[in-house]
Amino acid sequence: DTYYPEDANYGRLEIVIDDERFEERVARQSQRFLATGGMLLLTLGIGMTLLYRSVRRELDQAHRMQNFVAAVTHELRTPISTIRLHAEMLQDGWVDAQKQPEYYGRIVRETQRLGTLVERVLEKSRLKENVTRPEAGELNELVLAQKDDLEPPEGERSDLAFQLEPKLPKVWLTAEGVGMILSNLVENARKYAPAKTEPILVRTRWSNGRVLLEVCDRGPGVPPSEREKIFEAFYRIGSEQTRTTTGTGLGLHLVRLHAETCGAQSSVEEREGGGSVFRVAFRPAD
Repeated sequence: DTYYPEDANYGRLEIVIDDERFEERVARQSQRFLATGGMLLLTLGIGMTLLYRSVRRELDQAHRMQNFVAAVTHELRTPISTIRLHAEMLQDGWVDAQKQPEYYGRIVRETQRLGTLVERVLEKSRLKENVTRPEAGELNELVLAQKDDLEPPEGERSDLAFQLEPKLPKVWLTAEGVGMILSNLVENARKYAPAKTEPILVRTRWSNGRVLLEVCDRGPGVPPSEREKIFEAFYRIGSEQTRTTTGTGLGLHLVRLHAETCGAQSSVEEREGGGSVFRVAFRPAD
């Protein structure tokens, strides 16, 4: 109540709202809010995914390195112990003259085994740092040149068969690369899929515009989920604690590195009738 009636309007607050297109403005603001929220959620999801992949990659690398250290430790300890044992027996005169050549032979073989291990580790570093340019060459000629070296030691039954397609075009390659690819693939087949029912097949052929070098076995095969991983450095299927086969996980990795040096592609596929086909596809030079 006021003394003067006209003073009753003093202090009154009037609010005027323009309600034209009000619902449209509210909807637009809601869309902006939802878009901003969606972008935040998408960014968070991408970040979590990248973090998960990074952590998983690091864990896989740590696991491979653990396996590699265990394998190298075993690969080094066994030949060193053998060499030391046989050398001490020869030094102390515990071996008669008839058995001495056998002991010397064992020492030489174990020394070669150590040399192979060291060479593979050094070769991996060399291939990563130095790139050798491929040249045009005959794949079949290089395979035949390696044939005698691929055969088992004298006195053991041959476990290899060769099937080379004639009149193949020249391909881009390096002689060293083809030799290392063949020796590693054959060694891998002998280790994990020894010839029992039929020999390990080394073959060349033409397919889909590429000259293929293949090593085929009748082993247990490689699971689809492992077919790319086995070409990674230090990767071996299973655990070093329970594995019975020897190795360091570098053989197939060197196959891939030499294939890349030649501009070729390496892969493994299931073989019809059982087993695996390890393949390197070379580019024609013509």
